[in-house]
Amino acid sequence: KEIVHIDACNPSNYSDFATTDEETRGYIYDACSVGLMGWKNDKKAILDAFRPLDFITKAEFSAILSRMLYNTVSDDASEEWYAPHFAALKEHGILDDVSNPNENEIRGNVLAMLLKASNLIK
Repeated sequence: KEIVHIDACNPSNYSDFATTDEETRGYIYDACSVGLMGWKNDKKAILDAFRPLDFITKAEFSAILSRMLYNTVSDDASEEWYAPHFAALKEHGILDDVSNPNENEIRGNVLAMLLKASNLIK
C-alpha cells in the first residue's frame, strides 16, 4: 500500500531534523504520515522533536507496535496514554509485563514482542 505523506510530517518540521540522515528522514516521514510516531497524544499536532537517536521506553514501543497491529486502539492525552496499547498487546499474548512503562526497553524484549506479533499476522 502506498503511503500518502502528510505535509505536517515533513522531517524538516522537527527540531532535530539536522541530526538525521536522508534514509532516516524517509522513515520519519513515513512513520508520521501513517500515524505510528511523531504526533502528540491528542493527534492534533506533531511533536517538537522526533528523537530518532533516543532510547525507546516500553510505553513508546508498545504504542508503536499496537498501532501497527491494531489501528483501532486509540491514543488519548491522559497521563496513562499507553494503557490501551498495553492492554491490546497483553490480550494477544505479545506483552506480558505491563509494569514500568517509562523504563527503556531492551532489545531482547523488543525481539520477543516482534516475533510474537509476526506469528499473529502470518
